Formats: sequence, C-alpha cells, structure tokens
Amino acid sequence: ALYVGDLDENVTEKLLFDVFSKHAAVTSVKICFDSNNKKSLGYGYVNFINSDEASIAKEKLNYTHLLNKEIRIMESMRHSFQNMKGSNVYFKNLPEVLSTREFYEIFKPFGEILSCKVEHSKSYGFINFQDFNVAQSVVDNFNGSTIKGSKLFVGLHTPKEVREKEKKDTINQIPTIYVRNLPIDINDDQLKSLFGKFGAITSTFVKPVFKLKASWAFVTFKSHKSVLAAINFLNDTEYEGKRI
Repeated sequence: ALYVGDLDENVTEKLLFDVFSKHAAVTSVKICFDSNNKKSLGYGYVNFINSDEASIAKEKLNYTHLLNKEIRIMESMRHSFQNMKGSNVYFKNLPEVLSTREFYEIFKPFGEILSCKVEHSKSYGFINFQDFNVAQSVVDNFNGSTIKGSKLFVGLHTPKEVREKEKKDTINQIPTIYVRNLPIDINDDQLKSLFGKFGAITSTFVKPVFKLKASWAFVTFKSHKSVLAAINFLNDTEYEGKRI
C-alpha cells in the first residue's frame, strides 16, 4: 500500500482511484476523514495488486498536482531506517520557481528517496534518503552549488530529539566541538577568537578540505559548560559567508 499525503480536501476516493488506475493496477483506496466533521484529513491509502504496481504509481505520480495541491506519496509502512541519523538532508535557499517534482527529479539519480518536501514560502526543503552514504554524498557535492540561480546550503538534518540527546551526552564526553564548513583559509588564532568568548580553550585543530572549499576543525575547552554555550550560540550561524 502507498500513503498519499497533502491531498486537497475536495479529492474523493473515486477521483483518487481513477487517477492511480491510469498508471497501475489498483485494488482499493481509502481517504481518512475527521470523525466529528467528516472533512478530509488530507491523506489516504492506495492498495495495489502487488508491490511492482505500487512502485510504478509512486514513480509516475509522486509530487504531481491533484486538483490544487502537490501530492506526496510514500510507503505506508514507515521503516525504522527512515529515522536513521543523517539520512535526512535539508536544503536552504531553494529557488521559488522549483517545484517539488523538479526537486525530486534532480536528486533521484543519487539513490532511493523515501520522501521529499519543499516549503516554498521559506525557500527550504528536505529529502529523506534510504542510504546514509547517499545522503552524505549529496551534502558533500551540493553544498554551495547553484540551482536556477540560487546558491544552496545543504546539510544533514538531525531530528530535534536526537540533537537534545547529543547535547546531554556531551556532559559525559571530552569537552570538544567538531566544526565543519569553516572558511578554507581560517587559522588557529581566528578559531580561538571565534570560540574563546565561551570559555578557556585548551587546544584547536584546523584541517582544510580543498575539494569542498572549506575547513573543518576541533575546538577543545576546559569545561563542558563552554561546549554547550558554544553550540547554543554558534550552531547553524554564518561566519565569513559560510554556515557553520
């Protein structure tokens, strides 16, 4: 079965059946409704005679328009690998003219996409890849690239609950921060100037990554309190034109 989300409230089960039946062998459809007001909840399920037919329908119809909205199609059973740390990639500064379908088509050749979403009003989007290595490769190759005149910021997205856990875990670890996407020419003195305001630093290490035109670094503090302060104030901020 396939989950079909972002349905227009006027989509009926008959319409859903007719649209999907044009591309694959459908056995049944179901749209979910609010039990109180009987209005559509904006999602439903489509069943097929086999998984191959479901895959055909997903490929043909995912992120296409049905009535006034782009529909989003996923496997109805949400596998545990969908929540793997790092399999979700986020994109900032997407061009307004980029449709979700175009977004999907650009990145589909790199590996299986479980889901993707574009928030046009905020110019950002997400793609959830099945394979972590594919996600990392997309980040490495597309961060700083340009699509339709817009320079992208691309990174691995970590769910909020995971980020909170990692923050707590730092209490039991060496008080060191890993920083990526720094300017290629940053030196130790600049690094200490940037992070020193959060507490005493015991050591720094900078490594330029020329193929990415950026550097990564380690900053070790005397206390975990300084680590947490630096993360809270500097994570996902801009420094010398780069998002760190």
